[in-house]
Amino acid sequence: MPQPKTKNKPAIVSGGLAIFFALLLAAVGYLLYLVNQNLQQVRSDVFNVKATVGEQQKNVDEIEASASVPTESAVIPEPSLYINRRLGLQFFIPASIDVKGGIIEDKDLLLFGPVEEITGVSLPKYSLRYYPAQTFDDYLNRIRFVGEDCDQPDACLLFDFEYSKIDSDRTAAIAKIVEPVNLPGLKAWRFALNDTCLIPTVIVFDEKNNRMLEFQEHCASDQNEKYKVIDSIVRTLILL
Repeated sequence: MPQPKTKNKPAIVSGGLAIFFALLLAAVGYLLYLVNQNLQQVRSDVFNVKATVGEQQKNVDEIEASASVPTESAVIPEPSLYINRRLGLQFFIPASIDVKGGIIEDKDLLLFGPVEEITGVSLPKYSLRYYPAQTFDDYLNRIRFVGEDCDQPDACLLFDFEYSKIDSDRTAAIAKIVEPVNLPGLKAWRFALNDTCLIPTVIVFDEKNNRMLEFQEHCASDQNEKYKVIDSIVRTLILL
């Protein structure tokens, strides 16, 4: 009886395995290709994100730089408001005046501004003195020139020159010492003579409380700047 032929089976099996491995290698290769493509895409995306973040950070830095807190020299100083309800007044002190030491209140006197040596004593440069129960005429009657007697030295306005330096007539000399100041709503005067050693002074009549207010600047070294600070203060004066 003839036997079936089996000698071709190993060849068929070998061929099938070869095809299988070839397909497997192709699949793995394709898979690796896809993975590599995805990695390239991810790297590209990461690079783009880094570039975008870097650009955004640059923009943020520019914004922060433009909006940074200004330096002390760039800050515009503002005037200081002083209110005293007991005295019934308020006014602004210019930003150029150092008031770090505050305002000293002593009886009928306010002192403020930078401390300087005044007649051998260290005192603030600016002052406000108030004289109760006095009118403008009462204030002028307190003026005493060199050689004139004063019963109450603390209550007199002592001038260290003779009235004849201004006018041969005493009354006329006093009238020339002061001149009106245009101050809306208030009656005010100031010492007017530039050729005498008068302290820059502005006096205001507080009609409501029947008193005189005397603003002064001591040690005014620059004649061209006389009354600049005092005028700016008085023009902000409000009687409460």
